Amino acid sequence: MKRWMWVLFLLAAAIAGQAQYDYTTNNNTITITKYSGPGGTVTIPTTINSLPVTSIRNQSFGYCSNLTSVAIPNTVTSIETGAFFCCRNLTNVTIPNSVTSIGQFAFFGCHNLTSVTIPNSVTSIGDTAFAYCSSLTSVTIPNSVTSIEHQFDSCSSLTAITVDALHPVYRSVDGVLFDKSLNTLIKCPAGKSGTYPIPINITKIGYAAFMSCAKLTSITIPASVTFISSSAFLDCVSLTGVYFKGNATLLNRSVGLRYSPVTVYYLPGTRGWGATFGDRPTAEWVRSCDWHSTARDARANAHRWLLSEFNGRAHFASETKRSLGYTDTRMFGYGLIVPGGEFRMDPADSKVTLVRNLWLTGFDEQAKRKTMAYICTLHMLKDGRQWRMESLNFKEMGPVTGITQFVRWAVPSALLFALVWLIAFFFYNARSALIYARIIATPLAGLFCAFTFASPWIVFPGVGVFLAMTVYCSVRLHWKRAV
Repeated sequence: MKRWMWVLFLLAAAIAGQAQYDYTTNNNTITITKYSGPGGTVTIPTTINSLPVTSIRNQSFGYCSNLTSVAIPNTVTSIETGAFFCCRNLTNVTIPNSVTSIGQFAFFGCHNLTSVTIPNSVTSIGDTAFAYCSSLTSVTIPNSVTSIEHQFDSCSSLTAITVDALHPVYRSVDGVLFDKSLNTLIKCPAGKSGTYPIPINITKIGYAAFMSCAKLTSITIPASVTFISSSAFLDCVSLTGVYFKGNATLLNRSVGLRYSPVTVYYLPGTRGWGATFGDRPTAEWVRSCDWHSTARDARANAHRWLLSEFNGRAHFASETKRSLGYTDTRMFGYGLIVPGGEFRMDPADSKVTLVRNLWLTGFDEQAKRKTMAYICTLHMLKDGRQWRMESLNFKEMGPVTGITQFVRWAVPSALLFALVWLIAFFFYNARSALIYARIIATPLAGLFCAFTFASPWIVFPGVGVFLAMTVYCSVRLHWKRAV
């Protein structure tokens, strides 16, 4: 009797689960047309009445505000137009490898959808299929999808649209979508922020390419761009500057600039510019310094930011203590930029990369010194005439050995000693020797002490060299006078 009760219970549960769906039957397959269940986490059945569920029809789950998660069975081959339209609380969806098409508006307005994996089986994604998914942060397009237009419009948190390097139609550079030949900028994700320099050789900015990029403040357009499609800058509400490096380009109706507080800047000597461009005022883009002075300015800013940020992390930062393995509150540390690294600046003087070696030294509760090596990568962008830090990354490379420190600082110490000795030795006039030794040795010793601050025990030889040479010159001066 109990066994039959369990069978009846399971049968009743299955019937109740199927009762949550309206469906149609076509060629011995099931198409779900309406969901009326309680929401929450939903697993769509693989079969209904022993027939496979192969399709989810237009707005089957539309406006289901209680739906939080949905698992689509591997029998489904198509998610049709508006299937999950405006499911505002939907946070997760599992799309199986059986799905070949995602229709228009399929996930439109799913504001809490944070991630989605599009399988390689999908060959088409309908227009605005994921538009207004404001919590979506990144998406990867498989090689099987060969048509992408406005599927991800107004996804305000989306910072990267990624495609495989072998994709036959598209290419992704810094999270921005281009055609394969890098001639047309197709789509900039709406979550992109700050300054964006369009790569050189791009000739066309596509329809609504920057639409709803509300966090972008300036865009630099290379001289290669000859055409800008309509609505390219629509709803870029924070855009204050568009910088053209070439002649005025052709516009396809309104490019959307009229709705932004933007000024269009152009270089002196370029042609076709009037008082307005795209219904916005224009101004001459005056760059106050040449490439070399710009590079010096960028290098100075980069080193200043690097010192500030790294020492900010080093001084009594709990994160640094944990990375060094210290727990005692009496632990202290300090950072240092050491010799080695590189400084790169693109010819358009709009992006700078500084890679430097760093040492971080701390003392534990037993007063044992420990030094860790880091590689810092700093990226800067130029926003008009000002440099702006884009990103700063510290990568721990492991502990620094005593031999490494000795080689790093013993060689400069020896060179400094030899330089000051030669300066003092080759001036036969003792008074001149003392004067030149003081002039040369003072700044060199100061620089040496500054660059060897990672270990106080190394400071002493530097100071000692300077004092020894000063004493030597004084004795020599006294000897010359005595003679």
